Amino acid sequence: MELRRLRYFVVLARHLHFGRAAAEIGIAQPGLSQQIKVLEKELGAELFVRGRGEVRLTAAGRRLLDGAPELLERSEALVRAVSSAARGSSGLLRVAYTRSGADLRVGELVRGFRKEHPGYRVEALTGWTSWNLELLLERTVDVAFIRGPERPEGVEVLQLGAEEMVVAVPRTHRLAALECVPAAELADEPVVLWPRHQGPAFYDRIIEQVWPDGGPQLVQEEPESEQILAAVAAGAGVSVLDRRRALKLCPPGAVVRPFADGPVRVGVALAWRRGEESPAVRDFVGYSRSRGREWLRPD
Repeated sequence: MELRRLRYFVVLARHLHFGRAAAEIGIAQPGLSQQIKVLEKELGAELFVRGRGEVRLTAAGRRLLDGAPELLERSEALVRAVSSAARGSSGLLRVAYTRSGADLRVGELVRGFRKEHPGYRVEALTGWTSWNLELLLERTVDVAFIRGPERPEGVEVLQLGAEEMVVAVPRTHRLAALECVPAAELADEPVVLWPRHQGPAFYDRIIEQVWPDGGPQLVQEEPESEQILAAVAAGAGVSVLDRRRALKLCPPGAVVRPFADGPVRVGVALAWRRGEESPAVRDFVGYSRSRGREWLRPD
């Protein structure tokens, strides 16, 4: 069974229309029909029921579709791994995560890279955006995940996705009774946030979306989401945090609510030094460019 014909099968199974499938693949419709017939002959099974104006998968076709995408992905991964080995792509890749990275699924992105490029040894550490960029420019790490629209001099940035921000309030607070919180309701509330120097662009992006008319009434700064949520639960004020992280870490004395005005989002990006030529960075940036949005798309 040729993988080329299996790819044709998957496209046709998705469209259930020979004309549209042939157009996507870039071959003539009779050619696609012939290739599917060859595949059916090879497998000894009819894969499609062809009716007047209708194409349906048979039971055998549905079973093949269950495993075909994974088989194709594995074959493509193997080709990439062999090509990487042929180029001599081996060595060390040093990665800096942001503290919210585990909840933003960047770890899954790195694990996928490790699987497809087993020749590389990956070392990771975790910091906040400003520190990660310092490590990058000091050549302590090779690539860094960052938050917000940061674009410092000498650094290339690939935007991967965005994370929704939510409101955290004490469980006894009046806003806890709302299913969604209008941003205007936070205008006069005491606020607990992290220090701006940890990620100026990330911090400013939140302020311009939530407090566009003058900034928050900041009463307390904490360096970590855990401490911020603990302060909120103790009644110190309200806060705005990453949705996944807030839901994961929220203590019993606090509640998390979405914004009523539409999602407040802040980007997550990959950064590397401009002009970097190492195979490890080149391969990781290429992998992130092709697969990053799959991992980091908004829910």
